[in-house]
Amino acid sequence: MSQVLITMTEKSFGCLGIVDETGSLIGFTSDGDLRRHMNANFLDARTGDVMTRNPLTLAPDIPAPGALRTLNAARITRVFVVKNDKPVGIVHIHDRLRIGIT
Repeated sequence: MSQVLITMTEKSFGCLGIVDETGSLIGFTSDGDLRRHMNANFLDARTGDVMTRNPLTLAPDIPAPGALRTLNAARITRVFVVKNDKPVGIVHIHDRLRIGIT
């Protein structure tokens, strides 16, 4: 778990994508997931213990307003963009708002 915290802090996305040996996205861990699993043994936990398996994702060609609708409907702030099951980016609701897409 310490490596998860270090990576999330270094990248400043507030989330971490977990991929399998082929590079396909299999899980998602957010700062909220970490807070929900906080306990006395937290640092001994493994990523698989706290990650969301088979997370919601977006296709690279989704129009920006559609991406925002998806985030709002799912009540989430960030989502991975995947192509052929491989992560190629992250959409964060603040990015959308910063460039004026509502």
